Amino acid sequence: MSVFYDSPLACIVIRMTSFKFKLKLNVSAGAIAVVTVAVVGLMNAAGYLWLDYGLRPRSARPHFLVLYVPPGYRASQIGNLLEQKRLIRSRRAFVLWTKVTRKESKLWAGYYNISTHFSGQFIVKILTEHTPYSRLVRVTIPEGYSLRQIAETLGNKKLVDSDEFIDYVHNSAKMELLPQFPWMAMVPTRNLEGVLYPDTYLFPPSASKRLIVKTMLTAFSRQVLPVWNASSPNATLNFYNTLIMASIVEKEAIVSEEMPVIAGVFFNRLDRNMPLASDPTVIYALGLNWKDTVFYRDLKVESPYNTYRNRGLPPTPIASPGIVSFKAALQPIRGDYFFFVASPEDNGRHIFTRNYKEHLLAQKKSPSTAN
Repeated sequence: MSVFYDSPLACIVIRMTSFKFKLKLNVSAGAIAVVTVAVVGLMNAAGYLWLDYGLRPRSARPHFLVLYVPPGYRASQIGNLLEQKRLIRSRRAFVLWTKVTRKESKLWAGYYNISTHFSGQFIVKILTEHTPYSRLVRVTIPEGYSLRQIAETLGNKKLVDSDEFIDYVHNSAKMELLPQFPWMAMVPTRNLEGVLYPDTYLFPPSASKRLIVKTMLTAFSRQVLPVWNASSPNATLNFYNTLIMASIVEKEAIVSEEMPVIAGVFFNRLDRNMPLASDPTVIYALGLNWKDTVFYRDLKVESPYNTYRNRGLPPTPIASPGIVSFKAALQPIRGDYFFFVASPEDNGRHIFTRNYKEHLLAQKKSPSTAN
């Protein structure tokens, strides 16, 4: 055996056999590599198709909707939201995409204006970058806010210059928007104080003064006008004076159940040609948003809004009333009360009295100024 392997012929045979064996091995390894690459390629293609399909929207009808992402939400939770709103097909695809693009931890909370035709890839871009469809600005206008307070709120949100917004609402907005809101013909002045409906709004950061006012007027049209149209045949006051009365009631009342009773007190005073004597109208005349106590010296301010010195209603609303106060001004409870004073329990309620003598007795128990 040893002699055979040591012979030259044996060496040649061994070398030839070895070459053929290596060749066979090389051919087999190459084929496996080709197959492996093909399989991996097919798997990658299938994975990409699945990912792309999973990030497509389900909704066939194009429209915009508001997406709210709460603070602290992870990619999987955001994916659930998107899947529930039919903005994507697969939560897992969304999570995978945020990992592939390394944006899993860069998704911002907030309100977004999202089209049902946006892809999941573009939604990730929106949630992580400043795009034209970036986070919306949420603004809450409470019931009873004056135009000045509304302007300040919008200014604090960097949506408007407060002074420019006030000037626009006082002087230009009505004429610009009257064709779209013909009911504003019932407002006898250019000043739109009182018709910017109090609500929570979502505005794009680039919203114009016109868009903001138009949005608030649209809300007023939907909330207040149907109530007026249904009740106007039996209304004591015309539309604008009802709005003025509602604004006073809104500022006077804390508990909504008392609004019709407070409205009834003011209607009783109007019937007797008594001054309305409403503290909020004096505060408005002083150019203030709020005042804890109205002193006797404040009652001397010379202004058409001072209802201690002037009989009847002020020339415009003093705030934007909510729907409850507007209904109260339309349907007051006309009892025999002419005065009211804050309850000694300081719970937001009032003691209502029929004459000045009763009023003085109640006032001694009250922790604050009476009406």
